[in-house]
Formats: sequence, structure tokens, C-alpha cells
Amino acid sequence: MLDSYRKGYGVLSEDLTGISFESESLSDCKKYCSPGYVITERIPYVSGFIIRVYWTNWYKPLYFRFETKNILWLHWSISKMYFHKTGKIVFTPNKKAPQY
Repeated sequence: MLDSYRKGYGVLSEDLTGISFESESLSDCKKYCSPGYVITERIPYVSGFIIRVYWTNWYKPLYFRFETKNILWLHWSISKMYFHKTGKIVFTPNKKAPQY
């Protein structure tokens, strides 16, 4: 599974609705790509923001240096929320699935 902010590849069904495997490496995805599936790009995009607010012991009276900020007992952090969208098809296996 890909980290939410990293670009990579995914093994999807031919109609691009179901995903079975994701990786940053195209060669890893080719191992899991069987007939009836394709490999596509997985491109991250920002879909929103996560705001966390919590009340706990204070570290310093005023602290604004890193991700978590605080004023006495009130702490908060803001981060981006990512999802992946499907890009172009980069690999299709050349064998057809057997018909039963």
C-alpha cells in the first residue's frame, strides 16, 4: 500500500474500478498483474485538511516551532489529507484470460 502522499503504481481491473495492489515500484506491480488487470499511475492529491485540537499537559507556555502548537494546555495541529487518483495506463499484460 502506498503512503498517502507518494506517487506510485496500482494494479487495477480492466474497467478501473477495483484495485488489488499498490507499490512505488513498477516491477513489483508487474509481479502481481495477471490477465484481466492493468497497471496505472496512482497520483496523490490534497482532498482536505485534518485539524486536531486536544487538551493535555503543557510542554512550554507558548510553543509554535513544529507541527504541534500549544498555548498552555490547549494543543493543536493541522495537516493535509491525501487521496490517490488514477492516472494513465502504463502496462497491460499481453496474455488473455482463459475462457471457462
